Amino acid sequence: MAGKYASTKECLEKNRDANLRGANLEGAKLEGAENYGNSHDFAFELIRRQALETFTDAEWAVIGQIAIHQFCWGTIRTSYPSVQGVLKKLAGLGWDKYLKLFEGKGDQEGRT
Repeated sequence: MAGKYASTKECLEKNRDANLRGANLEGAKLEGAENYGNSHDFAFELIRRQALETFTDAEWAVIGQIAIHQFCWGTIRTSYPSVQGVLKKLAGLGWDKYLKLFEGKGDQEGRT
């Protein structure tokens, strides 16, 4: 149970721009979630669940910068193009919305 919702997935689906800042997603079933592209916290939980070796030292550095500053997609695209490698790895795991938004192929979601 996720508060007034039956699941985390339902909460994310019904709250397109849900603010998960500070939410503890550890142990949450993230499969099937939609409209997650605006959530840095969701992305960081996906990243946290991967083996350390999944990402290079350079990728960890850019992940850290984005995590600290919570940049919008425009800033990420222009100032952190190297994050594309991280996003490709997430896309390979079935979480392609971040890569699409980075490439400017997303819908209104992510245009912050």
